[in-house]
Amino acid sequence: MQTVGYRFLCEVTVTEPSPGPSLPSNSSVDIATRPEWQPVLSDPEILPDYTVAVLPRPPIAVRRRTMVIGASAAIIVLVAAIGFIQIRKSRPANVVESRITANPQDRPVMSSAISPDGKYLAFTDKTGMYLRQVEGGETHKLSFPEDFPRADIEGWFPDSVHLVVSSWTEGTRNTRSLWRVSTMGGTPIRLNGAGSFARVSPDGSQIAFLQAGLSRSELWLMSSDGEAPHKIVGADESDEQI
Repeated sequence: MQTVGYRFLCEVTVTEPSPGPSLPSNSSVDIATRPEWQPVLSDPEILPDYTVAVLPRPPIAVRRRTMVIGASAAIIVLVAAIGFIQIRKSRPANVVESRITANPQDRPVMSSAISPDGKYLAFTDKTGMYLRQVEGGETHKLSFPEDFPRADIEGWFPDSVHLVVSSWTEGTRNTRSLWRVSTMGGTPIRLNGAGSFARVSPDGSQIAFLQAGLSRSELWLMSSDGEAPHKIVGADESDEQI
């Protein structure tokens, strides 16, 4: 029995196709997001069943708007965080009250003021004027000349050594006088013959005080040594006579 066949006269070389990029299992591929698939997906003979979706990139204005919104949100969060930290830092500490004086009921404190440095309390009662350490409680009586009348404390000078006090030098029916006294002792210095409720400026250069007019009190100002007193606020003489 004879058979019929074919014989190749030339040498046959078999080549394996190079592996291409892995493709997704779905039938819709976005070339815009995966540009490496474009050569394969664009050939319908290779992937006839795949649908290629080419999505346009967002416009530049949209991308800029998105970036601005994101940056604004980050700034708002940062400002809010800083504000929260500042609020927590500015919260006042818990205030603890402590009693400084312990005068009996028949000898109450009549006037008082704490020094600018917070170390001393000057106060008066009907027995005299005293200086007390806030920390420790050591107290001693301030000495004045025998003819110096009882005085009330008005305020401190910035040096935490000198005080402004007021007194009735000629009896309670007359106006008060303002004096400068030292907690270290010495003779009081008269600043003004008619004044009360005196307050020293933070730099210690001036003293504001009230002076009684014909019908109402007036606000006056003078230097710390009592010189150049002048009225700041008050009724004019024509108004006082009405």
